[in-house]
Amino acid sequence: MDGYRRGWVAVALEDGRFASASVFRDFAEVCAALPGAERIAVDIPIGAGPREADDEARAFVGPRWPSVFPTPPGDIVALDDYSEAVRRHPSLSRQSFALFRKIREVGECVDGRVIEVHPEVSFRALKGAYLEEPKSTWNGFMERRALLSAAGIELPDALPAGLPLPDVLDAAVAAWSATRHARGEAQRLGPGPSIWY
Repeated sequence: MDGYRRGWVAVALEDGRFASASVFRDFAEVCAALPGAERIAVDIPIGAGPREADDEARAFVGPRWPSVFPTPPGDIVALDDYSEAVRRHPSLSRQSFALFRKIREVGECVDGRVIEVHPEVSFRALKGAYLEEPKSTWNGFMERRALLSAAGIELPDALPAGLPLPDVLDAAVAAWSATRHARGEAQRLGPGPSIWY
């Protein structure tokens, strides 16, 4: 799962291969719609900050470190007003604040199947080396699609209308990490809460 402006993008794998891509309005809908999923890997912090996992993830992704936002404390995540959140946590960025609603959504729906991932961490693990370009560039997008393909995840040329390209990539690599976790092959950053890959 990967969050985007209108909800969540889901990529499902069966036996490690692409099965479907779809969108959901909220995370509770995701959990209800996927009762047979062994794992649901989500690109959103699970657990309040500060967290060792965020620091370890920034080091792990190297040049892509700005993509890993530090997780604020739980009392800050509970706020709906940006000015109040910044007053209480001055280093908070607007991008981090925009994730608060989704962090709360996932926190209300976590079950034993749900694990936290970070797409850049997973892509770094999949490549075995740093990725230099962001997924928003042509080279970055194509490199990530090729890495997925080499792992047996062939994203089709045609998908349902309206799926945002970078979020499909991120949801697909999250599914790769979910498969590894289900097989007992995943590794983690942080002692818990952890980011899995």
